[in-house]
Amino acid sequence: MRCTLCITRWFGLVAAAAVLAAACSSNSDGAPDDGSSGSASGEVRVAADEAVQIRSISALSGSADTESPVYLAVQMAVSDYGPLHGEFVVNLGGGLDGECSEAGGRRAARAVLRDTQVIGVIGTSCSVAAIAAAPPLTEAGLVMISPSNTAPSLTSDLAGNPGEHQHDGYYRTAYNDLNIGEAIADFLFVEQGRRRAAAIHDGDPYTEGLATAFAAAFTELGGTVTASESIHRQAASHAATWNAIADGEPEAVVVTLFPDEANNVLAHQRADDFGEGVSLVVTSDFFASPYLGEPRSAGLYLAGRDVRHPDDFNESTGRGVADVLDRITADIGDVSAGSFWPQAYDATTLLLDAIESASHLDGDVLVIDRAALRSHLSAVEGYGGLTGTLACDVFGDCGAARFAVYRHDDPTDPAAAAANVVYEYRR
Repeated sequence: MRCTLCITRWFGLVAAAAVLAAACSSNSDGAPDDGSSGSASGEVRVAADEAVQIRSISALSGSADTESPVYLAVQMAVSDYGPLHGEFVVNLGGGLDGECSEAGGRRAARAVLRDTQVIGVIGTSCSVAAIAAAPPLTEAGLVMISPSNTAPSLTSDLAGNPGEHQHDGYYRTAYNDLNIGEAIADFLFVEQGRRRAAAIHDGDPYTEGLATAFAAAFTELGGTVTASESIHRQAASHAATWNAIADGEPEAVVVTLFPDEANNVLAHQRADDFGEGVSLVVTSDFFASPYLGEPRSAGLYLAGRDVRHPDDFNESTGRGVADVLDRITADIGDVSAGSFWPQAYDATTLLLDAIESASHLDGDVLVIDRAALRSHLSAVEGYGGLTGTLACDVFGDCGAARFAVYRHDDPTDPAAAAANVVYEYRR
C-alpha cells in the first residue's frame, strides 16, 4: 500500500537555503567545481535494463554489513517499497563504512562518487562522518538523508539560522540535539527541581553539541551550569574530571558520551564524589552498556528517543514497527533500544518516494531530475513513518521530536529500563 505524501511547497525558502549552503560548502574530495556548489542540477537517465542506484553509509567497522540493524532496515525498506514506477529496481550496491569518523565519511563519499548514476545516500551514522561526507556529495548533486546524525551544526539552531555544516541537499530523519537537550533540561529543572547541573562530553560534534544544547536550555529555564567538562578519549583515568565536576556541587550530571566512553568514564565515578540525591543522566544509546549490570548503576537515568511506538507504520510501504523489528531480530537477534533502525527505514522510503516523484518515463528510460528530488524532500510534511509524523524544514530537519527519560532500577535486569519511562517530552 502506498499513500500520497501530504506536502507544502516553499520554493523561495529552498532557494534561500541553497545560497546559504553554498557559502558553507567546499569542493574538496574531488567533487566537481562547476560554479554550482550546494545546488543540484541535471538529470540521471536509467535504461530499462538498469537499476536506480542509491547507497548506504553507516558505521560498520568491526561487523559484517548484515549485522548492522541500520543497514538491514535500509535493505528491508528497499525490498518492501518495490520497483519504482512498478518496473525499475533499486540497487544499494552494498553497505559503505563511514566508521564514525571524518576520515571514514570522506572515504565513503569518494566511493559513492565513483558512480555518477547514484541518486542519493542513506547516512551517515555519525555526525562527525557527515561533516566530511556531506560537502562532496551534495555539491555533486546528490541528496543525503541520515537516520542518526543529530548535531545542530548539520541543519540549524531551530531559530532560522543555518548550522556551520549545513548543506542544501542534506536531510535527516533523526532529531536535532537541541530538542533532546531541551528534554533533558526540562526533566531536571521542571520535573525534578534541579537548579545546578554539570555536563561531560569529549569534543565530538555529537557529544559537545548535545552538552551545549542541554546547557543552553537549562540556563534558559533559570538553572546554573556548574561545569561542562571535555574528557580525553585515551585518558587512563577520568577521576580528575569527576573531581572538577564535584567541586561545583551540582545536583545533576549529564553524560553525553558514546556508550563505550560513557562506560569508561562512569567506572571512575566514586560513590562519595557527590552527596545523596544527585541525578546522573546518560543518553539512551547506553541501553546496551555492561555498566547497567553493575550494582552501583541503580538509579541511573537514560534520556533519548521515545521508542514506545508499536502502532506506527510507514505510509509508503504499509509496514509497521513490530513487523520490521521482528524481521530484523530474526536476522541478527535482539537490537538495542537505542538503535536508529526505524529512522533508517523512514529515511529510505522518503528517498524512494522523492525519486519516484522527481522522475518520469522517456520511452523506456527513467529520467530523474536532481533539482526536483530536493524540492520534493524539502516540501515533505505530514509523512507517516515508523518514527511518527515527519516534516522537513528548509534546513533538512525532518525527524519527529518524541523523547523519554527512562530510569534504571534493577542491575540484575538491565533490559527492564527500556520500559520504565518516568518522563515524556513532545515538540
